[in-house]
Amino acid sequence: MQYRQARVWATELFLLEEIRVTGAARFSADEILSVVDLTRGETDMADVDASRVRADIAVAFPDFRSVTVTRDVPAGTLVIDVVERTPLARVVTGGVVHIVDEHGWVLTRPFAGADDPLAASPADVLPTISVTGAESDVGMFDGPEMFRALRLMAAYEAVVARRQGGVAHVRIESVDAHDPDRIAVGMVDGSGGRRAAILAERTMAAGLRNVLLVADRRQEHSAHDFGNDFDVVLSSGAQDDTARQASPGVEGVAPTELIDARFESTVYVKTIPGGQDG
Repeated sequence: MQYRQARVWATELFLLEEIRVTGAARFSADEILSVVDLTRGETDMADVDASRVRADIAVAFPDFRSVTVTRDVPAGTLVIDVVERTPLARVVTGGVVHIVDEHGWVLTRPFAGADDPLAASPADVLPTISVTGAESDVGMFDGPEMFRALRLMAAYEAVVARRQGGVAHVRIESVDAHDPDRIAVGMVDGSGGRRAAILAERTMAAGLRNVLLVADRRQEHSAHDFGNDFDVVLSSGAQDDTARQASPGVEGVAPTELIDARFESTVYVKTIPGGQDG
């Protein structure tokens, strides 16, 4: 009541004078404000519905994980704070590449515009998740293999965070989680060496800890004792030439290993210098 009475005598004191947009990196303030009907110096603060403003922005920008709108009536100020979804992985289906966040939401604009059009895309370093289903009507991938892959990547981040210094010498490059008992994970180390890990959903976290431990030890072993140059021998005794890849800036080739970490206490490493299985 006091506010309404004050408007009769001093309407100009309750106009919207300032709009601040915070938290946006890939979207400009002008883009965000274009979907709401607000005008500085003209809109009456009594007509500013914070809930409606929040809803309009959330619908127009699915790349925002959250939108918070706060208004200060006496000051004539409106603050719009957004939290953008973070790109986590690539999903390739039907020949189309989608960028998703940690919940499987498809991002319409995952990265800010690059100043150099010839620069490598930030998506190049994101892991690739294999799925069978298409994007759902609500703009996300929600199949069981997608959820398994996202849980695996979350477990990987948690394992790395608990390690000394929070450092992992290998990163996830690809995930195929169609089979819960045989989740195939492609990994690459800092020198370009590839490793193929096989995990099971029920022992995912323990398996990832074992994979990182084995990868660290074998990277140190190969770099110091074998010059990062030895063959890959499978359990059958046959040499695996298809997975070997030269390492940028390193003489020789980087070893490719198959690490079977489906079991919590036993890890099988199917590559050892000299043609033995370990």
